[in-house]
Formats: sequence, structure tokens, C-alpha cells
Amino acid sequence: MSQVQINQIKKHLEDNFEGIIDISDTHQTGEEGKKAFLTRALSAYAIKYFASDVDNKELAASITDGSDDNGIDSIYYIEETKDLILVQSKWSAEGNQPNLGEIKKFTDGVIDLTNHKFHKFNDKVEVRKEEIEYALLNANTIKVVLAYTGIDLGEHATTEFQELEDKLNDASDLAEVILLDQKKLHKFISHGTSSQDIDLEFGLSHWGKREEPKKAFYGQVTANQIADWWMEHGDNLFTKNIRKLLGDTEINDEIKQTIETEPDNFWYFNNGITMICEELKRKVGYSGGREFGFFECKKIHIINGAQTVGTIGKYAAKEAETTSLEEVLENLEQIYVQIRIICLQNNNNGEQYIDESFANKVTKTNNRQNEIKDQDFIAMDPEQKRIKEELQFEGITYHITRAEDNFTSEKAFDLYESTHALSCAKDLDASTTVHRGTKEIWKDPSQRKYRKLFNPGLTSYYTWNCVQANRVINSNIDKLKNELKNEENAVLTHGRDFITFIIFKLVGTENINKNEICIDDLFNGIDIKHQIRKIVATILEVLDGNQSIVNLFKSYQECRRLYKEIMPSIVSEEEVQEEPLTIDSIIDFKFSERAVKKRINAFYSSIPSDDTSESAFRYWLENMYDVENHECGIISNIQHYKVGEGQRMERFILRIEKGQNLTVYFEYRTEYRSLLYSNPDFKEWLEANTENGFIVIKNQSDIEQLKVVKEFIEKL
Repeated sequence: MSQVQINQIKKHLEDNFEGIIDISDTHQTGEEGKKAFLTRALSAYAIKYFASDVDNKELAASITDGSDDNGIDSIYYIEETKDLILVQSKWSAEGNQPNLGEIKKFTDGVIDLTNHKFHKFNDKVEVRKEEIEYALLNANTIKVVLAYTGIDLGEHATTEFQELEDKLNDASDLAEVILLDQKKLHKFISHGTSSQDIDLEFGLSHWGKREEPKKAFYGQVTANQIADWWMEHGDNLFTKNIRKLLGDTEINDEIKQTIETEPDNFWYFNNGITMICEELKRKVGYSGGREFGFFECKKIHIINGAQTVGTIGKYAAKEAETTSLEEVLENLEQIYVQIRIICLQNNNNGEQYIDESFANKVTKTNNRQNEIKDQDFIAMDPEQKRIKEELQFEGITYHITRAEDNFTSEKAFDLYESTHALSCAKDLDASTTVHRGTKEIWKDPSQRKYRKLFNPGLTSYYTWNCVQANRVINSNIDKLKNELKNEENAVLTHGRDFITFIIFKLVGTENINKNEICIDDLFNGIDIKHQIRKIVATILEVLDGNQSIVNLFKSYQECRRLYKEIMPSIVSEEEVQEEPLTIDSIIDFKFSERAVKKRINAFYSSIPSDDTSESAFRYWLENMYDVENHECGIISNIQHYKVGEGQRMERFILRIEKGQNLTVYFEYRTEYRSLLYSNPDFKEWLEANTENGFIVIKNQSDIEQLKVVKEFIEKL
């Protein structure tokens, strides 16, 4: 503990928040009043760590600290990055750490807030209920922040936060716990009160240069070097960047997925980085050609590529929590990123100066290009154009492209609405997928999640009828939202797609007209509002009180459990239909570790979209891979191992590679040789049934070969 640092933090809080923060409700004066002020000021300042440009008065208005605050001292939503910040602050002049009871109150409060239990909070939260509900519905990330003037956090408190993350991240990476201790707070304050120049030295491979009108170098930098920059300098790398780091956005998710599953393709998939600096030179010691050079840059700013740099850096820091940083950086060394470095130094009649005007222009133009979204590619799909053109004849407008003048009305709808309606009408897993986000469906129009909804068999009339039915159901949900509060309201908010699917199930999608525009008789005999009430009540009856409703409906497993509980309460047992088990739900059931689950899903989404490849992958999942006795390693392809001690190469069973077809290998590189070779019968079978010792899955008979391999695996 450094008393000097605590005193400097205290002075900074006083300088920024004195006279702004109200503590009159605490009825405290003297030293107790000063501590109350510093605690609240610290909670407001913690938000500045993520939103540095926000006015201090606005930060002060975010404070919820007080009687019945349920452990949460500040709540703030950053619209730009879609980050919801929940802060607990603990000021201690002695640098003491918060006690476990305080931490437990905070984590319980976070669960209560995400479950819309506003009755458990004070008036400061209640008056902001609408704003907070909006944030909970739209947030990409919930940042759970503990700001405190101590240094260490006890083992039990750390475990409490880990359990909170596990609850909130059961189906997707929604929550991130961030500990702002004395060291981080002091470092942030010192960086914020002094302009610190950043100088970098790094190696570039396959580099080139331009001399006029500005000196610039370009080439490839390894991701491990980028991770080093981030861990050393953080957001200070982006002080001139218009966008800075936009939290966990869709783009950042794709960058991270490429790191994890397709590192060899990172250079091809990524736009790269643009950096400006005031001085730039190549070091003489590496002057033997363009293959590699070492460069020295002074007073740098990354003006484009903040998402790339930040995502690589955050990925390295996160991975280092479970493995050594050295190993993480070694893996990142295999990833190459394109980079441009532009020197701002100018020469005017022999006088050197920094061209700030050019710096501003190059920063603006590098950040001005329109972002291309998945929807722009979907709009090119012939099926979308067909539906649009057919409905035009009926006087119905279907917006499939992004445009400012897009609108929805009684005779107009858009791609977002059609995707939700068709997903909820399709099946349980499709409704779960669309609730997780349209990006999983729109990512690639050639892949199965999209083709499952939009294909030549889909009629334009069925599409519009589903949209109209979806609107009727959602109108009833909205009416109930105005009547119900707290957890019931939370279920309606976050379970909208799940509830819509159940109502579609009651209606019977086979009754939705495919060849004529009409839904007049679709809901005959069904009291939609009453059924929604029953669904909500049943969900709350079967829920574990500690579950997070925010993430509940993103889980294939939880949605299936709820479906089985709900249906007998609204239809007879004879009418309950078993929902088909998709590969998405099999993955969700079979793999418990989130990182492995995400990588398996990424592998699945990129395999060939033909029925044979899907059947083969499904067979491996359901029949060949045994979670009790096997483990799975996956970067860009799947490695199947036997559980046990020793190096993985000593426990290797098989490798599945994606390409034009799925291919199953029993040898990989020189050091990986399958345990199956220890069985002479396997070697004999492999030689007799394959040409090169591997299986290429091209037809159904190749899947029959997998069944033989399964029998050999069971003998290991």
C-alpha cells in the first residue's frame, strides 16, 4: 500500500467532484462525511475509466449509492460502445480491501438488477428504471467494476466474482468483472493528468516504404508485439483515434474468433492498422533486405485499427489468466497483421515541424469509410430479391438493404423483422439463435443457419404472414410489459423470442398460409395475452432464483428445459411435440467449457454446407466423442485426444479438418500419431479401406467408415 498514491487519488477526486456530488442524504459530516463523498466520487470516477470524455456532472448523476442501494453505487450506460457499467466503490484511507460481505452484497445486487428486480433498489434506481431496462436489453457487455483503494483482493472475494461471471456468461460472454485497485486508479489518474508520449520499437516483415509526400513504412507485424503494446499502454495508444476501442462489438467478436479458430487467415481477413508518429526510422542493424526490418517510432498514435489492437491485447490478457503469458505470446507470434506507419515530420526550408493539419486529415479519412455489415451481403441473395419483388406486386414493401429512409408500417417490413419472425416460426433452436443475435444467421448466406430460413422453398406470402403473426404476438407482449413489473417484466423483455416461438407452436405453423396473404383466422380460439401470462408464470416457477434472466434465453439447453416444463401446462401431454435436436443444441449440451464450446461452434459454422458434411460432423459429436474419456483441442481444426497424463501428442486419436470436404486424419505433422495404430486390426483396416491413410467425407459410405473408427476408439 502506498500512502502517497492514496493521497494523490484523494486530491484528484476532490479537484474533480467537490461541489458536484450530493451527500446530504447520508446525514454525515466531518470525517464520516468526507469518506461518504470520496466513496461516491470514486464510483463516479471509475466510470471515467471507460468513458473518459464524459462530463463530471453527468458522472455524478449516475451515482445510486445510499440506503437500499443493493450494493451498486453507480450505474452508467455508454451508448457508443453498448457497455453497461455497474460500480461498487470502497474508499479506505488506509488502503484496506473490501470485506466479503460487501462483495457478496454487490454480486447479489448485480443479479437482482439483471433480473429487473427494481423493488430491491432505492429511489435513485427506480426513477431510472426505463433507462436501465433499455441498457440491459441493448448492452453488448455488462462491466461489473469494483473500485477500491486497496491492492489485494482475498481468495474468497475473487471466487465470488468468478461465480458471478459464470452465472452471467452461461450462454454468452455478457459480463466482465474489472477490479480497479489502487495501482490501476493511480496509473489512470497519472496518465489522465499528464500527456505521456509513447515510443515503440518493433519488427516488420516483408516491409516497404514511401518517401513522398510523407515518409511511411508498411509491412506485417506479429500479433504478440501488438499484445505487448496493449498491455503496456492500453487505451493511450488511441488518443487521436475517433472511435477508440468500442467494447465487445460484433466486429471485435469476429476478430477474436479469427484469432482462436483461423489464425493462419488473420492477415487475409483483417484490414490492419494505421499508425502516425512524429519520428520514424529503420534501425541500421537490420538493413539486409526487405524480408525483415526493425523500426523505431516516437510519439505514436494508432488512428485506425483500434478494434484489432484492443481485441488482440484483451485476448492475450484473458488467455494469460489460465496459461502462461509466454505461451500465449508464442501462439500470437504466428499471426501477422498488416500495418502502415506514417511520419508527420515535415521540412519547410530546412526547418523541421510536425504537420498537425495532415494528422487530423489522415485520422478523419481513415475513420470515415462506411462500415460494411452482414446485412449488406444478405441483400445480394437472390432469395431476398425474389421475395421483395413478389411482394411488390401485392403493394408490400420489403426493405432488405440498409438505408436511412427504411420504415415499417402496415404494408412495410425489413430484414430484421423477417429474420425474427421466420426464426420463431421455425423451431426452438432457431428462435434461440435469433435471440443470440442476427449476426449468427446473417454472417454467411451460404451457411445452414441462414438457408434454414431463407431458401427456394420459402414463399413470399408465408414470409409476410409470419411477420404479421409475429407483430400480433409482440403487440400482446408489449401490452403485458406495461402491466407487469420486475421479474415478470424481465422475462417478457429477454424472453420475447422464446415466448413468440411458444405462441407460434400453439397456433401451428402448418396453419400459416403459404400461397395467400391472410392471417385472419390464425389466432381463432387462442387468448394470446392469457397464454403469455401462463408462460411467464411457469418460467418463473421453474427458475432458479440465482439465474440471470438476461442470458437465460440465449442457452439452447435452458430453452429446451423451459420448453419441456411449459408445454404440458398450456396443452395436453398428448399434444406436446418433441423439438428436433440440432447440432447447435448438441454442442451446447455436450461441452461445458465456454471457450471450447465457442470454438466448436466456429468450426461447425465454417464446415461445408452439404448434408454429408453435416451428418458426418453430427455423427462425430453424438457417437465418437465421449466427454468423460476424451478431450478436444481446436484452433482452426479439431484435435481429438484421450484423457490422461502426458503430452497431447502422446494421447492423439484423430484430427478433423475442414476444406472442400471434411477429412479425418490419423497422423498430424511428424509427432502426432494416433493411438489407434497400437491396434494391428486398425492398421489393417485403414490400409484396406483408404488410399492414403485418411478418410475424406464425400458421401454416405464415408460416414459408414466413421462408424468403424468409432468401434476401434471404444477399444482404446
